[in-house]
Amino acid sequence: MVVLAALSGLCFAPVTTCQLAVIDEVAHPEHKAEAFTWLGTLYGSGLALGAAIAGQLIAATGARAALATACGATALAWLLTTARSASLLPAKPSGNSTSEPARTPAVIADDS
Repeated sequence: MVVLAALSGLCFAPVTTCQLAVIDEVAHPEHKAEAFTWLGTLYGSGLALGAAIAGQLIAATGARAALATACGATALAWLLTTARSASLLPAKPSGNSTSEPARTPAVIADDS
């Protein structure tokens, strides 16, 4: 069981990094903070729901059912993500029709 826990921990960081990179690439600049907040909210909700379901499964049938359910949920998440990945497009810059960033005039300090 310790090996499985270590393996899941090793997988968590790369998965999280990929999720953050996808959000950074596809979310419009004005919605990035909201997108990252939703990811954090879903992490918390998933952890709470997963713990509740696993606890019930362990109490009713044992740890194997909880582990099998977790593996099944992970496989389902992978399938949904793979099916949806083709529709994810990088965010286009908003408000500026050119590819260059907006330029602001320089402010020169007056020392007088």
